[in-house]
Amino acid sequence: MAFFFYKDIKSEVIAMTKERDVVYLFQTGVFKNYDNALAFGEKFKQKGIYQDDEFYRVFLSITVNNKEKLIDFYEQRDIEFYVKEVVVDETLKKKIENYDLVLEKTVKEDVFYSINQAMIELFLKNVA
Repeated sequence: MAFFFYKDIKSEVIAMTKERDVVYLFQTGVFKNYDNALAFGEKFKQKGIYQDDEFYRVFLSITVNNKEKLIDFYEQRDIEFYVKEVVVDETLKKKIENYDLVLEKTVKEDVFYSINQAMIELFLKNVA
């Protein structure tokens, strides 16, 4: 009897985790005031600001599959960040994954910034 109970719970847990579509947001600041978030964000070449509950989150990048590459990128530039998991709908996740394919292969910084900006705009358009 315990085997069947365990099997059912295990199946439910697996089903629940497959439904979560997680992206990784490279957050660099959290503010209660939008103007403070905007002022803080001015020191970065690229950033996005979105409201999450009562907070304004300043982020630099978003990815599904290039977390380690982005960690290396920002660490090499001594930029402090926090990798935040954000649950999004499956459609948005798939769109971000398409950009991730290009981001994964690029070694040119200008291409990185161009792809990164497109991903930021996509996220803001679909979450804000």
